[in-house]
Amino acid sequence: MTTVLVDRDGVLCEEPEYYVKSVEELQVIPRSMEALRRLTLAGLAVVIVSNQSGVGRGIVAEGTLHEVTRRLLEHICLAGGEVAGIYYCTHTPEHNCDCRKPKPGMPLQAARELGFDLARAVMVGDNICDVEMAQAVGARSILVMTGQGPQHLAAAQTTRPEAIARDLLAAVPTILDWKGV
Repeated sequence: MTTVLVDRDGVLCEEPEYYVKSVEELQVIPRSMEALRRLTLAGLAVVIVSNQSGVGRGIVAEGTLHEVTRRLLEHICLAGGEVAGIYYCTHTPEHNCDCRKPKPGMPLQAARELGFDLARAVMVGDNICDVEMAQAVGARSILVMTGQGPQHLAAAQTTRPEAIARDLLAAVPTILDWKGV
């Protein structure tokens, strides 16, 4: 089974300037919920992998991160989608941890715990660090033009994702074409 690793902010939900600090600030990208429904119906596993340094910086309480996650999962469920796992790195860049994208810690942990092959996985993100993380673990990557995607388009010329899509929903046909590869 192909596993789809998906970034949270800028791909599934809008990315405010200074983190999603409350449930009220969570604004899902409507087309992303439809994308998750289609991926679920196609039998693909979806795993969220997201840097959430607002927690490490003391801007977002860890409990708030969990509340926001619960609300996001409600939106996903109501749309008919499913999520197999969620992995967050709450460290700041200064921690130099192994889990903060673009380092491979989150997908390696997810693959180990959920039992999937990273060589058959696809990473969808709006930041070049998502592409670099995918490359570090041998997964394919799609850069989407929601969130920070447009700002990272120039970097995509040297750190090349396998595909570029308007948003997560527009990436679904490519992911389905790659299914089982």
